Amino acid sequence: VYFADIGIPSLKLDIEYDGSYWHNNLKDKKRDISIKKVGWKIIRIKEKEFDKVYPGLLNYINNYKN
Repeated sequence: VYFADIGIPSLKLDIEYDGSYWHNNLKDKKRDISIKKVGWKIIRIKEKEFDKVYPGLLNYINNYKN
């Protein structure tokens, strides 16, 4: 069982905030494979990139609706 940082079930979209302290690339990769197998899409936002991504995040999410 996995829990999304932000999950949008109607879009089957999992948004993950990857802080450098908590995330492990190998574990994240295994997790992503499992989540994709059940039809969910994953957006990963790295801690260093958050300030750049945040202003356009809602537009980014809306693109997944189409």
